[in-house]
Amino acid sequence: MNFACLARQAFDAEAFGLDFFRVTRLDYARLGPELARLRAMPRVMADARIAASDREADLFLQRNGFRKVCIQIRYGRDVPPDVATDCSPGDTAENRLPPGAVSRHVDNLVYDRFNLDAAVQKAGRDRFQTAWIANSLASPVIRKVYDGESFVSFKLEGREAVVDIVSVLVHRRGVGTRLMGRVLAAAARAGCARLIVTTEAENEPACRMYEKNGFMPEAHFSRFHYASTGADAPETRFA
Repeated sequence: MNFACLARQAFDAEAFGLDFFRVTRLDYARLGPELARLRAMPRVMADARIAASDREADLFLQRNGFRKVCIQIRYGRDVPPDVATDCSPGDTAENRLPPGAVSRHVDNLVYDRFNLDAAVQKAGRDRFQTAWIANSLASPVIRKVYDGESFVSFKLEGREAVVDIVSVLVHRRGVGTRLMGRVLAAAARAGCARLIVTTEAENEPACRMYEKNGFMPEAHFSRFHYASTGADAPETRFA
């Protein structure tokens, strides 16, 4: 099925066990008919991310059956070149977590957008998060830093280090701050000038931790989800 404004997401589709699409272009004249075709499909899920200030896109998506599930904040901070000398290396491409640790991290990610969507059942979101965490930990191009079983994974994208996952299992013990220090050091060693992380606004503990560590909000996004099992089943819950 060819779309101009929607792109099928193979990773998400496999995790949820249905067709999953993402809105990639806000061309309303084309997107409207494409969403009508989407609604006619037997089992489908879709998502969209827009600037939180884009009222026109917000209303358009809601009129076409999307639900706003959360606001996300992109934080950023400069990477001081000399921070590389402040922490031991510690970053690796290897997965150092013991068997069974992934399930503990799945249970820990309570503020991600799928957990904030009441229409997504636990089985579906657990499959998605399990695959997401496992892939991030296994990828040879994604760096990881650890503190016990807590970890941060991040990618090097030119002059930026972009955080993929932050999961701190031990709270209020300075673990998050130590991990971010190690990420900053790794970014400095790689020659990065900026460190970027995105989290849900509902995740107040994470927001406080980032701001404590020198991050500043750079952008706000609204996240939307759409779900359908076909025209005869207007109310959907994903397995």
